[in-house]
Amino acid sequence: LEDSLVARAAEIGVKWTRLGASWPSIEKEKGIYSWDEPDQAFKVAVKNGITPFITVGGGNKLYSKISGYDDPVLAEIYGTSPEPPIKDPAAMEAFLAFVKATVDRYKDQIDYWEVWNEPNHRNYWGAEPDGKEYGRLLVETAKIIKETDPTSKVIGGAMAGIIPPFADDFLSVGSDKYIDIISYHNYGSVPEERVYLAIELWKVINKYNPSIELWQGECGYPSHSSTRDFRGRAPWGLNIQAKWLLRQSFVDIYFCKATMSNYFKLAH
Repeated sequence: LEDSLVARAAEIGVKWTRLGASWPSIEKEKGIYSWDEPDQAFKVAVKNGITPFITVGGGNKLYSKISGYDDPVLAEIYGTSPEPPIKDPAAMEAFLAFVKATVDRYKDQIDYWEVWNEPNHRNYWGAEPDGKEYGRLLVETAKIIKETDPTSKVIGGAMAGIIPPFADDFLSVGSDKYIDIISYHNYGSVPEERVYLAIELWKVINKYNPSIELWQGECGYPSHSSTRDFRGRAPWGLNIQAKWLLRQSFVDIYFCKATMSNYFKLAH
């Protein structure tokens, strides 16, 4: 992170940022951790008064076999990736050692830890997504985080989209006892649409642990039509993007908050 850019972000009121502690980027040789990049990124955010929440995860080819899509079109787009460590005991042991080292190093700076990125997406999970399999990884990882820093908050989910059945699966194996927050990444041309799925997700959360919070951890909109990422149903361009994000922020903060508040009044 560039200090000057983060300082500008703080000046306009940015309070939170999502950063990563990528296992394969930090452990490139077995048992050797390279902290230079996260050291700098976390330091700059905290120095400028922006609270980071850190995503730990990513399959590591040092410990896990590589797999890819059977579909040739998807294989061309996404390539290959290491399988998640939960599939191999030795890989899981190494992953948990990495998580412990990471939390121990940064526990005086970082309070919020998110486990994996989009585990319901084949490319990021590294295998066919399985909510219960992710849930087992989440339980073991959350235990290590809480043991290393009992004051920390653990974020689970980090889902691509709002997927109530996937959340039901990962909560059903006991992760509801260890996590404080569930996050989602919901991209859409009409941001108001997400509130209806969020209500369904709240129903799942309340079934297991009503004290779990729900966060939007990632969103955005493309600035160019050539992007391989989310395109939506609307035109592109920097001005339209900026206007849309401003509108989206208003909707997320006011419309969704009010709707959730009314929902809870009705539900309780």
